[in-house]
Amino acid sequence: AVGAPTHADAGKERMDFCIGNLKGTSSTTDFIEFVADTIRGAGFTCSVNTPYSGGELNRRYGNTDGTRESIMVEINKRTFMDVKTFRKTEGFAAIQDAARAVLRAVTQRARERATHNSSH
Repeated sequence: AVGAPTHADAGKERMDFCIGNLKGTSSTTDFIEFVADTIRGAGFTCSVNTPYSGGELNRRYGNTDGTRESIMVEINKRTFMDVKTFRKTEGFAAIQDAARAVLRAVTQRARERATHNSSH
């Protein structure tokens, strides 16, 4: 996808993933960078807070003290579907795998933090 004329990235090709934390107000920098690194490790491009940074759900439920991280994740549709027919492309399975990798990594991180915090 390409940024629309009214967007900050007008005419520019968008990355595969865009994740946001309302410019640092709905999650820690460490957490959003962890997610971005996981996505990039799966072979995809990923922007943080550009062109989108999140919305009302992130504002309402996230915070920066590390107790409740809230991020927005947007996946560029060109990576997994034909935008004219709306049918899945060969890239769909890779996007599914990347999403699973992110969920596994975040789950593992949460478990490790819970174990660490309960031992103190």
